[in-house]
Amino acid sequence: MIEKLNNEAKELTKLLTVETIIVSKTKPKLTGTYKEKDVIDISDKVVGDFVERSTDHIGNTTSIFKSDKKQKIGFTESDYPQFKLLIEKLYSFGNINRITTLDFIQTHSFDWIVSHYKNDSENSIYEHIIKVIKDKIEHYTFYFPMFNLQIESSFKIGNVEFTFLTKDYFDRLYQRMKSKDETATEENFKQIFRKDFQGQVLVKTTVQAEKSKAEKLAQLQAEIAVDVLKLYGETAIVPEKRTMFDLNFRLGYQLNSNYLSEIPGTEDSLSLNMRFNNSPFFFSKRHFNSAQNGGLSLFSNYLKLNRNSEIHNLTIQSIKLFGSAISNWDLHLRCVSLITILESVLLKENEDNKMEQRVKARLSKILTNEHKKKEEIKDVFGKIYLIRHKMVHKAKRLPIDFNELRKAQIHIIELFMRLIDLDTKFGVPNKNSLIDFLNNIKS
Repeated sequence: MIEKLNNEAKELTKLLTVETIIVSKTKPKLTGTYKEKDVIDISDKVVGDFVERSTDHIGNTTSIFKSDKKQKIGFTESDYPQFKLLIEKLYSFGNINRITTLDFIQTHSFDWIVSHYKNDSENSIYEHIIKVIKDKIEHYTFYFPMFNLQIESSFKIGNVEFTFLTKDYFDRLYQRMKSKDETATEENFKQIFRKDFQGQVLVKTTVQAEKSKAEKLAQLQAEIAVDVLKLYGETAIVPEKRTMFDLNFRLGYQLNSNYLSEIPGTEDSLSLNMRFNNSPFFFSKRHFNSAQNGGLSLFSNYLKLNRNSEIHNLTIQSIKLFGSAISNWDLHLRCVSLITILESVLLKENEDNKMEQRVKARLSKILTNEHKKKEEIKDVFGKIYLIRHKMVHKAKRLPIDFNELRKAQIHIIELFMRLIDLDTKFGVPNKNSLIDFLNNIKS
């Protein structure tokens, strides 16, 4: 297959379009906001080749050219699809897609094709890509800020560390920077580093890949670690309490808001009003130790395994859905999400009837062997199903019993723990095997 791809890449050079660049003696006239912003034209100061891409309405590349001051060479919109197919084939190799992005492969494949056209390439395109990857791959450590979370000391979930950087750390960093650059000022340093990162909870993770892929992998690791932590937050036990927290880059709600108000007819009555929508969550050492005893260590060790089984992926996806649900202030929509999680785990693809009955029966079986507790679990989720049904199908919001919702959330966390056991201790490989196992248990 590799040899075939190498030959396809060579053939693609025949589709390259070469155009002579005619430089206009007059610069285009700027209008509108561009004119008012005093945009600086630096086109005559660009040194070396640069790549131009055309995109469609959603940002997908439709053509690509490499230009210098004399000519441009590349694939037009009619020929680009064949180049796209080549890079997708290259990206299908596991040793490539695990540590690079598709954009990375596009960039360096295009470089090779242009070089081959100019008779500058000695290696095949596959050899070129592998060499570039070896040159570009590095270990990168990322620190992602958390909002609305305070911690007493650092701790780890999986391979991800929840930590913070101290004033002393930044004092020393500033002194080192000042010794290298006398123009550095405390004010600029504060705006760049102290303002957003000093004393802020940071999710720290290290991955090995090329830079853009490393960032994506690090974000995924950070997200699932935060979602596991949410299982042990106050909102999981007290559903009506707003102590949500999340990563800065995926925060889906406002922590505070403001507005103006006045008394009509009263002079100078205009006033500013502030509302804080969410209480910070303080994860203390005592809370951490309690969470460890309550199963946090089980989740943490499971993330370290980095398994690739269907049941593992299903468990991770379900935890992420729960993390999203637990951060939803709309408790009716949260109920809808909880049922979605259960149905994604406990229903086969072709089961589209008696769904509620099947889910409740299977959930009760996976959580307990006692008949009385099974009936209690079915009763709890019967109420959640009713809320979900009225919300989705009738647009009606039934009153929510917070205690019943609390039980439902705890049962789902227990389900995750049971899924981990079934994966790691009993080797259940996939969802169908899990459901067949549950169906064979007498109610």
